[in-house]
Amino acid sequence: MMSQIKIGDNPQTINPYSMLELEGTDRAFVLTRVTTAQMNDILPLRGAMVYNIDEKCVFQFDGTRWRSLCTENTDDQEISDFTFDPLNNELTLTLEDGGTKTVSIDEFKIKAGSDGEILTTVGTNVEWTKHIGAVAESYLTSNPQEIGNTFTDVVFGNSGVVDGTNFTTSNTSITITRPGVYKITYRVSLEFKSGNNRSESEFQLTQNGIIIPGSTAFGKHRNSRNNKDTATATRVIEVSGTAPLSVAIAVQAKKVTGGATLQTVVNATTFLIEKQ
Repeated sequence: MMSQIKIGDNPQTINPYSMLELEGTDRAFVLTRVTTAQMNDILPLRGAMVYNIDEKCVFQFDGTRWRSLCTENTDDQEISDFTFDPLNNELTLTLEDGGTKTVSIDEFKIKAGSDGEILTTVGTNVEWTKHIGAVAESYLTSNPQEIGNTFTDVVFGNSGVVDGTNFTTSNTSITITRPGVYKITYRVSLEFKSGNNRSESEFQLTQNGIIIPGSTAFGKHRNSRNNKDTATATRVIEVSGTAPLSVAIAVQAKKVTGGATLQTVVNATTFLIEKQ
């Protein structure tokens, strides 16, 4: 024999598949109310539920133990591995039980830096670092410099674009203040200031006063009609250490032979360092 029980409103109406139905708008169904000690003494069928008055929560019996529906509603597993698919911008998490979950990270965004900055490694930190303008440039706009018979630092002046994060400048040098790889290029044009004798010139880079190997260039000046020549050289160096640094790079020039007096050419004498 099977019977159906309907308690509350509309007792004459019950779903044919229900054994027990409760219906009402001004009454509540109250589970068995027990303490933790009383609950642990009960070993019911799997799925049984009680209200624990100590924990103030509903507990369900899973066949082995009582589980709180307030604190155990998550899987509570550790992530054992993860993979990232850059083509589809998806992150897949692997749980300790072997289950996986793939989520799209299209909506996740890194906090933006300032205009022109790139996210890069600086020492042991990841920082937004200025990239646009990671150069220092000087070029001569006036007051040519006479070049003598011994190496002297070439005067370039203070005109040009300078990234103050990585460089400082003076009339005769560019100082690197942060570690990294740097490309150095100089272009120095000389002309006769006086005299008409064939002359030769020589140039080199120095780092804190020490000659940088492989940076030498030469110029040749024929006569007053063809007296200008330009020497150009490029070197790449690596600077190490902890910022702030003080690595001064300068260009030196001298007259090697000849009786003419040589001087730099305005707007044709430039010095450039680029952080790579």
